[in-house]
Amino acid sequence: SGAKGAQALVAGNTDFVSGAYEHTIDLQAKGLAMVDVVGMSRYPGYVLVVPKAKASRIKTVADLKGGTIGVSAPGSGTQVFAVRALQKVGLTKDDASYVGIGLGPTAVAAARAGQLDALVTQDPATTEMADDVVVLLDSREAAGTVAVYGGDYVLDGLYTTWAFVNANPRTTQAVVNATVRAMLWLNKTPIDDIIARVPAEYIKDKGQYRRMLSAKMASMNFDGRITEAVAKNAYESIQMFQ
Repeated sequence: SGAKGAQALVAGNTDFVSGAYEHTIDLQAKGLAMVDVVGMSRYPGYVLVVPKAKASRIKTVADLKGGTIGVSAPGSGTQVFAVRALQKVGLTKDDASYVGIGLGPTAVAAARAGQLDALVTQDPATTEMADDVVVLLDSREAAGTVAVYGGDYVLDGLYTTWAFVNANPRTTQAVVNATVRAMLWLNKTPIDDIIARVPAEYIKDKGQYRRMLSAKMASMNFDGRITEAVAKNAYESIQMFQ
């Protein structure tokens, strides 16, 4: 998880962490000098969905007032997404209740059980449950991200300590170059050629993996830059719970 990755970096057990950009701000506030050297997504990829059994009653985000929303964990990015979505339609955090359902198989099971009014998911779970839910907001693309965050939102990044950067500037730049080149390669390479490079053990269902990757491609930040506006967005999200 992102939290354990951050712990490993602080303990000196790793030089870089691939995780949420928000961690760099959170750790900075705790007196730990961190820097994100590459942003790896311009849209967070969260999707707010409604189980089909509830779709006739819940057609918009505003209809979630008084409802129960499944999120990966309390205070997580998925809950931030849900709360910001509620705020955009004039509701507050307290206008809904939240249940931790995890990500992956547990989220898929929760969607199919139909006991929640809505849930926030990420791929590959979103693609896996596609036949069981109706999408209200999709931040794998620009429109859904702007609707919730008001602009681009870097979720994934590659970060390290300022001490490591200062002691190893050439190594840091080499890692940045390699990561950005990989993202540029993804941007220009056909989906099937990308899938051919993925180790077979990562792919349970090739058709489903292809659909997931196709939906996710637009969210990747191919130039690696993090703007001040994006940083402010992450900061405001953290402030909701801290």
